[in-house]
Amino acid sequence: AVQAGQVDWTRVSLSIVPKLRANLPENLSLELKYAPDNVWMGLNQASPRLSDIRVRQAILKAIDVDAILDGAYFGVAERAHGPVSKGLLGYREEAPAGRDVEGAKKLIDAAGASGTTITLDTLADADFLTGAQIVQANLAEIGVNLVIDSHEGGSFWSLVSTKGKEGIDMNFNRWLAPPDLSWTTQWLLSSQAGVWNWQWFESKEFDDLHFAALGETDNDKRAQMLMDLQQMLDDSACYLWITQPPRPMVWQNNIAPAMKPNGDPRLELFQKA
Repeated sequence: AVQAGQVDWTRVSLSIVPKLRANLPENLSLELKYAPDNVWMGLNQASPRLSDIRVRQAILKAIDVDAILDGAYFGVAERAHGPVSKGLLGYREEAPAGRDVEGAKKLIDAAGASGTTITLDTLADADFLTGAQIVQANLAEIGVNLVIDSHEGGSFWSLVSTKGKEGIDMNFNRWLAPPDLSWTTQWLLSSQAGVWNWQWFESKEFDDLHFAALGETDNDKRAQMLMDLQQMLDDSACYLWITQPPRPMVWQNNIAPAMKPNGDPRLELFQKA
């Protein structure tokens, strides 16, 4: 519609971004906006199949995040460095380690877990299903069989009640979030195990630091606390942060749009160019 001149400003799907970048009409502008929303995978340490941390570590090493970004997000999205988006307090500049198939195989062999079958519960959206199929192929390389169980929203968000504590293995998830990390970490506290914490990650040290960070007013100190919280999540081998997907915005060049950092429009501030 925006290309036909029927609308002045709109959000488009990621799938069309490569085409627009290659051949953007002269009358249009394209900009990617970023929100602190997270696409991620959780590994449930309460599952008998994933209770050995070496198995979880192996799975994390085996997953090709770059392939997920190319296949499910059309090479447009960037890899997450953690649950904090670029430009926000607590963002980690250092990129995550790359894929390590041989290291993953060694961990699986050491754990005696070759041939293990686990289930990945995922939303039935196209991007999640594409990503899940990539993970399935990745884990086959290290001797782990992955069953993909896709769900519509209602079924997915009821997994704890339907599958129980030991019935969930991995979940492919998307959480919307405001800019501060505390919005995410509050759902990963010990008290949230079996509620929103489907990894059954429980750590008093993590809980205490979460609440301490809430009350810290020195930004430098608080940034370090947020980084420490992220490191604890990494050390648990229960989390794989994949991306904070961009929001592509397109508009006619005869207007000057006003947008929040996440791309939400401020229509009352739109002007003629």
